[in-house]
Amino acid sequence: MNDLNKAIELYSLMAKRLENSNFTKNQAKTYREMVKLLQESNSMEDAEYKIKNSKYYLAPSVSKTIDTILIYKKIAIENDLNILIELCDKEMEKINSDQNSIYNSSFFKEAENILARYSQTIEGFISIFENYMNINFTNKEEENEVSKIIDNINNSFNMLILPSNDINELSSISLFRNLIPLNDDNYNKFINQVNEYKKGNYKNSNKTFLEYDINNEWKEINSIKNLIINNKEEKSKNTSIKLSTAISPHDDKGVYIFKNEEVIYEWYD
Repeated sequence: MNDLNKAIELYSLMAKRLENSNFTKNQAKTYREMVKLLQESNSMEDAEYKIKNSKYYLAPSVSKTIDTILIYKKIAIENDLNILIELCDKEMEKINSDQNSIYNSSFFKEAENILARYSQTIEGFISIFENYMNINFTNKEEENEVSKIIDNINNSFNMLILPSNDINELSSISLFRNLIPLNDDNYNKFINQVNEYKKGNYKNSNKTFLEYDINNEWKEINSIKNLIINNKEEKSKNTSIKLSTAISPHDDKGVYIFKNEEVIYEWYD
């Protein structure tokens, strides 16, 4: 096998591997086109000359860069990161007008910085919720502990940067909403409550969702308390002990001890 056939086989294998991924379509297309160019060449020298004097000289690097940019753009679209979408579009325009721009671009550094700030916002959002939950389980008389948690919440607010530094805007984004395991009513209470904490309105703030739910449950139980008691008394009339455990005495002067083992309910008309 001569060098030209080896190159054709190598590029064919690379094209096949790249075609198996949804994220390397441009690279796969480039290598398929280069295989065709090689097949139309008379020798390896002829192929090298054609490549060097065509778009394929930079094509592998350019197509790899484009595929990577498209991955960043996909991430940006899925997470409402408009600033990253704009960065990707601008970079694509630069490459389309000058392929050599890939060698002096700051795109990847800027994109990573954006994602780092976005990740920090996610971390801050989760931290706000965790501290909100801590307050729910903290005795409000423990002022020092409560004060520490409020400080943690305020510090977490400072971590919010991208896609917004406003928790109200973040709360409407599906990714951030899905981070919080609360139903919609309690989720809204969470957002409203932490906004009050940020303003310093802890003592005058509304009840937390746990207090609200517990109080509601207690009211409901009290409202049916008599019904429960009456039902218990009524059922007790129709209850008989069917099985018991007999414990024998240690000596002939002792007595047997009987303990209930199982209570079986029998209902009489």
